[in-house]
Amino acid sequence: MSSPNVILVTLDTMRADRLGRERNGRLLTPHLSEFGSEGRVFTRAVAAGIPTYFGFPPMFRGGLALDGGKVIGLPVGTTTFVEELSRRGYRTAAVVASNPYLSHYYRYDAGFDVFDDFYASDLAGRSRRERRRSMRLVKSVAGGGVTMRLRRAKAKYNYLCECARGANPALHEGSRAEKVTERGLALARSMDGDRPFFLWLHYMDLHGYFYATQADRRAVVGASIPIGDARIRWNRYRYIDRWTGQVIRSQKEPPDMDVEHAPGDEEILTGFYDAAMLYADRCLAPLLDWSRRSTRTVTVVTADHGEQFYDHGKIGHAPISIYDEVARVPLLVHGPGIERGEVNDWVSHSSIPVSIREASGLPSGSEQAPSLLAGAPGGGPVFTETLLGVRAPFPRRRFDEHALLIACRRGPHKYVWREEDGAEQLFDLDSDPGEKENLIGRSDVAGAETELRAAVRARAARIGVLDARSKLSGSVRKLGKSIGIG
Repeated sequence: MSSPNVILVTLDTMRADRLGRERNGRLLTPHLSEFGSEGRVFTRAVAAGIPTYFGFPPMFRGGLALDGGKVIGLPVGTTTFVEELSRRGYRTAAVVASNPYLSHYYRYDAGFDVFDDFYASDLAGRSRRERRRSMRLVKSVAGGGVTMRLRRAKAKYNYLCECARGANPALHEGSRAEKVTERGLALARSMDGDRPFFLWLHYMDLHGYFYATQADRRAVVGASIPIGDARIRWNRYRYIDRWTGQVIRSQKEPPDMDVEHAPGDEEILTGFYDAAMLYADRCLAPLLDWSRRSTRTVTVVTADHGEQFYDHGKIGHAPISIYDEVARVPLLVHGPGIERGEVNDWVSHSSIPVSIREASGLPSGSEQAPSLLAGAPGGGPVFTETLLGVRAPFPRRRFDEHALLIACRRGPHKYVWREEDGAEQLFDLDSDPGEKENLIGRSDVAGAETELRAAVRARAARIGVLDARSKLSGSVRKLGKSIGIG
């Protein structure tokens, strides 16, 4: 077979346990589940980094999340598999739904002939709106406190209007799942010809829990009478603000402190989340059907990370923990030549570039990650890493003040180390998948503890070296610009 088309689908914030899950008698992922049954499903796939800005670089350049040091994005000088495919003659296109950390600001457009990143294209307009003369006048007369309350009142009014009409809000109109699929299918059809293509589609509908239709919410919750419909709308209005506050508190409070929440919060929020999952799966169906009918298209479907729903006291996916509700991700590979079946070995996103290179006939490069196309990837060690407590960095790039948080898995065991205070955790994920019992210091797992601790400490030392190199190269580039070179 000649070089195949390749499609990469990434669903922002999809938990691995939503694949194949039922709620209220309804399968949340009927189309993804059917698609996976015809290819390979990896049940122990993990993000190489958390959150989005640490998780995506390994998907495009290979390696681990912090191989570029304590920075985010794809630095100048980094070659992605997309650039390699482009040089080989592939047509390349991307539709990235409303996510600044995946925009051209962080060089994710490298190698793409077509790159739609709606969020970044609207930044100039957003900046102008934020500097409106009327708001500056109110602030100068009434003070910052009054201005902030007015902004919050306006936001709540907008929430109320959206919830009353059952709207499907998104950061950008073109970022809704059906629009991303529509644009992606148009690109796939236009590029499908004598030359192969690579297409990347990124979906954001699970990220805020609220980007679904009212019909999806009713289906998931089981509301069939008018009062049930009204309750959903009221809860949606109430929880947009409440959920945002809980996410912020989850990040600000110490990692081991539970965020305060009511007994019914999990039920309500997971209801909205699962409705968004049902909606996103349905919107993906036309793309999956097109890929299934194609005889020359390899498709990879995954998520950048999962989501916490008070599993360990927190909510959201900020880099404050790397428990498996955040680190585990769905991973499906489908297409001609792909070995079918379920794979239970540990793998990470670091294997995606290797696998795409292999499928397209490119040299494998220097990465040591196993391929996802066939065979047994092995049992580890598989790393997930981040910088503890990094919050909303856009448009920052470097984070010298943040400490490492690293997890390493091999076989049934997972070891976690927090550089800030030296805290350690060790879990047996076979007997304790919820990661509730810390086994550090137990004699029956002393071998696993020693082995994984050594692997993590070696990795931490390596990150220090890589970060020093990154700082040096950055200083050299600044010096070159100051003297008119580069």
